[in-house]
Amino acid sequence: VRVFQWFNPFAWLYRGELENNLEFLTDEAVLGHNPVEKESYQMSLLKVSAPHLALSVTTNYNQSLLKKRIVMMNAKKSNIHTMWKYFILAPIFVGLACALNQTAFSQAKKARTGNHVQAFNRINVDRSQGVWFATIKGEKVRMEFRSEDEDHGWSDNDSFLVSEFSALPKEKADFTLKRDAGTMLLNGKFDGNEGYGHYKFTPDKSFVAYLESQGISGIDDNDEFAFFVINIKKGYVEMLKNEGYNHLSKNDLISMAALKVDGDYIKFWKELGYSHLSSEELVSGKALGITKEYVQEIQNAGYKHLDFNQLISFKAQGIDGKYIAGLKKANLPLSKDEDNKNDNGDKNLPRAEDISSFKAMNIDSSYIRGLKNAGYTNIPMSELTSMKAVGVTPEYIKGLSDIGYKNLSAGELTSLRALGVTPAYIKTINDMGYPNLSASEIQSFKAQGITPDYVKSVSEMGYKNLSANELSSFKAMGINGEFIKGFNEIGYKNIPANELTSLKALGVKPDYVKGWEDIGYKDISVNELTSLKALGVTPNFIKGFKDIGFEKISLEEASSLKATGVTPEYVKEMKAKGFVTKDLNKYIQLKNAFN
Repeated sequence: VRVFQWFNPFAWLYRGELENNLEFLTDEAVLGHNPVEKESYQMSLLKVSAPHLALSVTTNYNQSLLKKRIVMMNAKKSNIHTMWKYFILAPIFVGLACALNQTAFSQAKKARTGNHVQAFNRINVDRSQGVWFATIKGEKVRMEFRSEDEDHGWSDNDSFLVSEFSALPKEKADFTLKRDAGTMLLNGKFDGNEGYGHYKFTPDKSFVAYLESQGISGIDDNDEFAFFVINIKKGYVEMLKNEGYNHLSKNDLISMAALKVDGDYIKFWKELGYSHLSSEELVSGKALGITKEYVQEIQNAGYKHLDFNQLISFKAQGIDGKYIAGLKKANLPLSKDEDNKNDNGDKNLPRAEDISSFKAMNIDSSYIRGLKNAGYTNIPMSELTSMKAVGVTPEYIKGLSDIGYKNLSAGELTSLRALGVTPAYIKTINDMGYPNLSASEIQSFKAQGITPDYVKSVSEMGYKNLSANELSSFKAMGINGEFIKGFNEIGYKNIPANELTSLKALGVKPDYVKGWEDIGYKDISVNELTSLKALGVTPNFIKGFKDIGFEKISLEEASSLKATGVTPEYVKEMKAKGFVTKDLNKYIQLKNAFN
């Protein structure tokens, strides 16, 4: 994705998120094994992040990915019982997608082949007879054909020359319209320029035989009516054959005739060097209204060697010479790499795909000029696209500049706007007591969802002068007033911010501390609590040793016992084999020797 979408900022963001997700999946796989304890694994990650430091987790903890991994491991999984909500939404989304897709298909087909061709292909009903309504405009008669059967309704319309009819009667009478594909007998009358009546169509089977002799097969009754209304003639089929279109399907023929792809249209493409266009390409070009003048306009703007698909893209997006001239006048900072030269080999013009990207993002000369007036004169094209994509405007830049953020990079502006950071939000941060934050710190506040209410909740618990990084860490770890209050109530007051973060990261709760107090361990320091929790040492683990006669176990011994895998069961086993001692360190040494 990055190779082909290097200019797309979301491709780079996607790669980063993908790599992070692999780390999360690895953690999930490791913790899926029963012998692996979550706390021990998390502590191992912390030690790897700072292997030269002590076991205390008060260092190097601000590594964002490591934080996210620990948060993910401690996050509560979604309740499986809530999945019914998604199962209800799923069929709704599918239904909407199907409905919208059908509409888009119908519109696209109408644009390519005309209303009548779309009608022919959509409903397989008898069109050989029905009713007609007509309006005379100058030398043309606009006629609509309809079904008389409301249960199988259909309609089609097209224009005919007055001279093609045998007569246009003022009184009710029969008259005919004859073409290569067949004859239509009409009965009715005209009142002024308006007329109505009934009709019956009789196809010319010799014309069908001629088409089949030209390799156009699978013709049914609806196709015969389509040939008549569109007025496909033998001479038209021969012209296409002479131009090299020898293997057309009936749908190709109908589409080309409906959009009036004639010899002159095919010739102008060949004169411009597009000598091998398919019938579908010709129909697309005609449907979009690509003319010789338009192609010459694009070539005069500097793009002399665009392929047909690029021309289609340009026309579909409304890219013309004026738009290209505006971008050229804006003096975009183009890359000088060989791979970045435009489709005419000119390194002073953007590539066709870059022009299309700009147009798709509605980047024009006025937008570029506005950015230059705001002081951004040499923005790379990829960053320019990113800025426009997230809605960075000159007004947005001015708003930030007015409150002191005057020299932000294009990347910083893009990140701030993508997160929804506004001047009003920055003022709110200032009012919370955090003025003059850097752009990255503001992004962190916004991404974490730090609000005045949250700042107030931790401030009331005694944390009034936290740094921006400490506050972001608190919010990322889910530390709130209730969490702090729980420790205050058991005597752990005014815990330093970094130690409080460590407690939360390792899942140390007041109940865990109370468990230690219940077995006689009081006034345990925060560092000792985090070390014990990281190793998976619990009060019950120590109680097991007390039950077999080891009453006084230091916290250091407890950590060593857990780290080496010495358990009460192991001690019992060794005693049964004759190794009896009151010194737990001897069992630790024995365990290490066997390991």
